[in-house]
Amino acid sequence: MIFTINNVFLQKYLWCVPALLLLSSLLSFAQDNQNNSLAHKGLFWNIDNHLSDSFFDNSGFIHLGAIGVTWLLIESGVDAEVQDWSARQDETFSIATSVPGLAGGMFAPFAVPLSMYFFSDDPKVQQGAFAVGQAVLIASAANNILKAITGRSPPDAENSSDKFKRSKEFKIGFLRGGVFSGWPSGHAMTNMAMAAALTTYFHESSKIKFWAYTWATYVMVSVTIGIQGRVHWLSDTVAGGMMGWIIGRTVGKSFAGQSNAAEGFSMSVSPAIFNQQVSGISLRFSF
Repeated sequence: MIFTINNVFLQKYLWCVPALLLLSSLLSFAQDNQNNSLAHKGLFWNIDNHLSDSFFDNSGFIHLGAIGVTWLLIESGVDAEVQDWSARQDETFSIATSVPGLAGGMFAPFAVPLSMYFFSDDPKVQQGAFAVGQAVLIASAANNILKAITGRSPPDAENSSDKFKRSKEFKIGFLRGGVFSGWPSGHAMTNMAMAAALTTYFHESSKIKFWAYTWATYVMVSVTIGIQGRVHWLSDTVAGGMMGWIIGRTVGKSFAGQSNAAEGFSMSVSPAIFNQQVSGISLRFSF
C-alpha cells in the first residue's frame, strides 16, 4: 500500500505535530531537571496503568456511552437540527463569538501545563502540570486514532441539502476522512481532559473546578454551533467531552494519590417515558 503525502495532507493532518513535539520536549526536559520530590511522578509516570484505567473496566462504560449517545443524536435527527439552526445564524456574530474558543481550545491544553510548570515554584502545581500534560497527550492520541478509523464527514453548512443523511456518513477504514475533523471532537476531548485532570488533582479548589469546566463548556459550544456549524456535529462534541472527562479524571486522581477514577462510578440504562409512552432510553451516571 502506497501513501502519497502532498500539501493538502500536510495542511490538514500534520498541523499539530509542532505543538506535540514542543510539549513533549519541554516537559521531558523539565522532568529530567525536576527536584527529587517530583522525580517519581513525571510526564509519563504510571502511564500504562492510566491507559488501561481510562479505557477499560468501569471506564469503558463512558466510552460505550459516548458511542450510544452519538447513535441517538444521529438517529433522532438532533445532530442535523442543531447544525441546521447553526447554519442560519448571523455569520459575523457566529464567528466573533466562537473563534476565541476554537483558537484557544487548540492551544490551551498544551499551554496550561507548560505555564503551570515553568511559572510556578510550588511543587504541587509543577506535579499537576505533568498530570494535565499526560491527560491531554492520552486524549489527543486517542482522538487522532478514532478520527483516523471512523472518518466521519464534517458538517457542510453551505452545500449539504440533506443534513440528516450527511450526519450519518462514516468512512470506516484508515485515514479515509483524515484526522482534522470528524468523530469525536479533538477540541472537546483535550479541553475536557485538561479540565477533569485539573479539577480532580486540585479537588479542594472550587474556583478551579468552576473555571476549568466553564472553559471546556465554552470550547464545546464553539465547535458545535460556531462559524455557522461548520466545524463539528453535536454528537462529535458530546462524545469527545465524555471520553476526555474520564481520561482526565483517571489521570488527575491517580497523580493526586486518590483511588481509581472509575471506583464509585456506575451507569444505569432505563426506558425514557413521556406521556405514558416509551420515547427512548435514559442514561443515568453517578460518581
